[in-house]
Amino acid sequence: MLRIKNGIYSTDNTISYYRNKLPDDTFSFDSSNQKVQANLDEFGTIKNLTFFHHNYYMESKPGVWVGKDFVQEHDLSISITWNGNKTELNSDNVDVISDLADNLFPRSIHHFTWGTVSLIACAPITHDGERLSSLMYAIIVENQSDTEGEGVLELPSLYKKKYSDTRNVLIECRETQSHNCISFTLPPHSQKEFMIAFTDPNAYQDTQKLFSRSIDEWLEETRQYYKQCIGKVHFDNDPMAGYLIERAYQQASGAFAMNGYNQILGSNWGTYPVTPHIWNKDMYYSSLPYTMTEPDLCKKTIKWFAQYGIKYPGTKFEGGIFHSLSNSLSVILLSGAYYDYFVDKHFFLDNEDLYRQMKEILNEVITSRNPDEPHLYHSIWISDAYSLGTYHTGSNICVYRACRSLSRLALEIFDEKEYAIELENEAQAIKNDIEKYMTVESNGHRIFLEGIASLDLDAKEHMSDECYRKEMLDQGLQFLTDVDHEGTITLRMHDGEESDTTLLKYYGYEAGDRTTHYGQFSSSDENPTYSKLSRGIKWGNQSGATFPGYISILNGADNVENWSGENGRFKELERLADLDGSWWWWPYKVGSPTGDVTRMNSCGKCGWASGIFYILFITEFLGINYDAPNKHLTIHTKEFIGNFFWEDFHIGESRFDIKVTDQHIHITNKNSYSITVNQHAVKEGEDYEFTK
Repeated sequence: MLRIKNGIYSTDNTISYYRNKLPDDTFSFDSSNQKVQANLDEFGTIKNLTFFHHNYYMESKPGVWVGKDFVQEHDLSISITWNGNKTELNSDNVDVISDLADNLFPRSIHHFTWGTVSLIACAPITHDGERLSSLMYAIIVENQSDTEGEGVLELPSLYKKKYSDTRNVLIECRETQSHNCISFTLPPHSQKEFMIAFTDPNAYQDTQKLFSRSIDEWLEETRQYYKQCIGKVHFDNDPMAGYLIERAYQQASGAFAMNGYNQILGSNWGTYPVTPHIWNKDMYYSSLPYTMTEPDLCKKTIKWFAQYGIKYPGTKFEGGIFHSLSNSLSVILLSGAYYDYFVDKHFFLDNEDLYRQMKEILNEVITSRNPDEPHLYHSIWISDAYSLGTYHTGSNICVYRACRSLSRLALEIFDEKEYAIELENEAQAIKNDIEKYMTVESNGHRIFLEGIASLDLDAKEHMSDECYRKEMLDQGLQFLTDVDHEGTITLRMHDGEESDTTLLKYYGYEAGDRTTHYGQFSSSDENPTYSKLSRGIKWGNQSGATFPGYISILNGADNVENWSGENGRFKELERLADLDGSWWWWPYKVGSPTGDVTRMNSCGKCGWASGIFYILFITEFLGINYDAPNKHLTIHTKEFIGNFFWEDFHIGESRFDIKVTDQHIHITNKNSYSITVNQHAVKEGEDYEFTK
C-alpha cells in the first residue's frame, strides 16, 4: 500500500529498495489482458493505454527481427466537482492511497472531507479466458457526510483542441451513456458506481460486451480466471513469497500482446513500457508459465514461434537457424513442454505441418555437425549478446531438450519409433559431450562454463575476442567488459542474460546438485561478472545488474540463511520488487551501491525474469513435476522453503491441493482420474499424505 498525504509519500512495504524512490514518472501499476495494456500512476491517471494490431518484420538488433503495430493514448484522467468545488484526480489531493486490489487491480482512493473517490482499473477476462479490447475503469464515489451532495464527473475529452482531432480510444460511461460529463446526486452515507469503458475503436462491439456485466462481476470473472491459472499459495514463514509468485505470473503474462482477432503478436519487456520491438528470447521466457497453466495461449505462442522464431535472411544479419540457435528451437521447446504437461495429442495431429517444420529445423541442426566434431552445435547470438565460445553451453542444453521433446512427440503421437530412438540417442550424446567438455571443477564441485573455445583442456576456458569485433561492436562487446581483458575473453563466467542453464529441472536435464553449485559460483568472486555492490550479475558497461542473473543466483540457495536470511537470495528478490510487485530489467546503474536502485534504466519491467522465476520456483525449489501422459506427479520440496499450502495448484491438465508441513506432504487429487504420486496411486478426489 502506497500513501501520498500532503505531498509526502509513505508505504507499508518496509523492505523494498524502491520504498523511498518516489515520486517517479516511470512508476506504474499495470493492468493487462494482452489485448489492452494500461499503465496507471499512483493517482489513478491512465498514463498509457495501448491496443495492439499487427506484426511485421524488421531489421534491428541481433535479438529482434519482428515488430508489432499498436496505437496509444496518454494521460487520461478524471475530475470530480462536488457541491461546486472541482478537483482533478491526477495529483495528491490531500490524501491518496494506492495499491493493487486482490494483488491484481490497480486502485487509487482519493480522500476528501466529505468522502472518497475510488478509481479501479481492470483489463477484463472472463473466467474461461475471453478477453475484451477494452479497459474497465470503475469510479466509486462515496458520500460519508451527513448531507446530500451534488457531483459531476468529467471524463477525458474525446479530442484535444478541435473536434476533428484523432483519438485512438472510445470512451463511454455505462450508467449514463455519456462521453463527457456525468451529473449525479448522492444522499448522505451512500455510494454510487460508474463503469467507464476505454475501448479500441477496431473492437467497438466490446463496449457493449463490457457493459453487459457489472463492475463486481468483471472483477470476479477476472479474479477467477487467474485463480484457475495459478490457484492460491501461502507460505507460513513468508507471506510475501505467495505475493511475488502471483505478481511474477501476472508480469510474465502481461508482457504479451494480442490483437482483437485473438492473435498473439509477441511481447514487450514486461508490462511497461510498450515497445514496437519484440525480443524473441524475452517472449520465450515470458511464455514458459503458459506451458503449465494456459493451453490456449500456449498453443498460440507455439504457432507464433513457428512463424517468427528463426531470423529471416537479412542485409544486416545473415539470419538462419544458427543466428540464434536457442531462439530457433523455441517452437520445439514449447511444444515439448506443452505436451508433457497437457498431453494434447489433437493439437499436433491437427497441425501436422507444425510437426514437419520442427523435424526440418532439428534435422538442419543435427546435420550441420561435421563427423570429427563433438555432438555440440554452433550459435552466434543468445539474444542481443553473443553465444560465447565455439560451442555455447546454454544453447546446447536447448538442443538436448529439443531432441528429447521431439522424440517424445514422434513416438507417442506419430508412432515414429525409429526416429524417436535416433533423437533420444542424439540427446544422450549431446549431454555426454556437455558433461565431458563444458564442465570444470570449482571448489570441489563441477560447474558449467559459459561456453568453450576448443576441446583442448588447457585452452577451452579462454577465447580471443577477435571474432566478435564486427560492425556490431557496440552491441556485442559492450556487455563483455568484465570478461574481456586485452583481447581475451574468459569463459569461466556466467552471463546474467543466459537462463537455459538455470532451468535444468524444467528441461529434464539431470545434473544432481550442479544447479546449486553453479548458482553459488555465479554469486561469488570467482565469477568475474558478479558485483558485490548490486549482489547481482553485471551487464557490462550498461548496468550494475541484469535481473535474469538474480534468478540464476537464486539457484545457489541450499539452507534457510542463504534463502531468506539477511543476505538471502530470495530475500534480495523481495527487496528488489518495486511497490507494484514488479522487477525491473536493469535495476542498478553502473557503480551504484546496494539498495540505490532505479526504474527505467534503458530497459523496462522484466517479463523474462518473471517467467523463469515462476517455473524455477515450482520445479527446483518446490520440487514439483507432473508428467501428464503418465499421470505421474512427483514432489520433493527443499527443506528450507518451509511450510506452505497451495490451493488449486494448476500444472498442465491437472489440479491439486498441496500442503507441506515440517513432517508431511499432503496431496488432494482434484481431478476426475487417478494419478500416481511418488509411485503411489491416488484416486480421483482422494487425499494422500506421506512423510517427507
